[in-house]
Amino acid sequence: MKWIAFLKQPYPIPNQNWKTVLFIGFGLSLLMLLMQPFGLSSVRVHHKYFFLAGYGLVTALVLGINLFFIIRLFSEYRWTIKKHILWSAVVVFELGLANYAYTFAFIDDLTFNINSLLSFQVYTSFISIVPITFLVLLRQNKLLKANKAAAKAITEDLHHPISKPAISRKIVLYSENGKIQIELNASELAFIESVGNYIHVYMQSGSSITKKTLRSSISKAESEIEHHKSLLKCHRAFIVNLDFVDNVIGNAQGYRLKIKNSDHEVYVSRQYTKRLKESLGSL
Repeated sequence: MKWIAFLKQPYPIPNQNWKTVLFIGFGLSLLMLLMQPFGLSSVRVHHKYFFLAGYGLVTALVLGINLFFIIRLFSEYRWTIKKHILWSAVVVFELGLANYAYTFAFIDDLTFNINSLLSFQVYTSFISIVPITFLVLLRQNKLLKANKAAAKAITEDLHHPISKPAISRKIVLYSENGKIQIELNASELAFIESVGNYIHVYMQSGSSITKKTLRSSISKAESEIEHHKSLLKCHRAFIVNLDFVDNVIGNAQGYRLKIKNSDHEVYVSRQYTKRLKESLGSL
């Protein structure tokens, strides 16, 4: 049961980074050229060095398709250790099929049969899935410790007594066509969330948090609140009022901000972490 709970813990969704894809492809090409593993040293094929280097290109293409297209079908908020390992296993399976097809296309002596295909899958899995799983667990543990420690430090800054006047200026958020608007005091705005072509505006109403929806974008909302010191864009889909942050939670994905008087949590992207700390320090 502990392992099941562990596998459900949050984990960072793979980054869409062409440099990583190209580095892996180049590294594999170099490995194949130098080592010629799995009996490839005895294989006769035209332009052999180009053929061996082609494995890196095939690998880069498969990784690129998965990282830049297929991964977009999943929510980064719900990405877990289990999903990452399963996704990695699927990618490894795809790599096995792609490399087998590539080999079959260039080696004349190779005839298709299920045994050779299974051998390719076993080879690919052997050199991939074990180190992938190990690195996932290692990275999760490292990120969890680092982000928990940083979240604790941020929370201490958050709860440090600060002498400042209450925010009372008005905020007006407009729809894309400018015909609809939401007007409220800055001190009432808890956070804004972008969902598709709409933004959800969460605001304090008495002792609870209520929501209003407006057809607009997070970038438009950001331009309309830019002069308010306590309002900060902390994620591509979130703007938060730091005065409403009750606690900072750290996990392997990064940070989440617990909103006062509610069960809502606001996500913080890694690129906004430094900005969050600086904003809290300047309040």
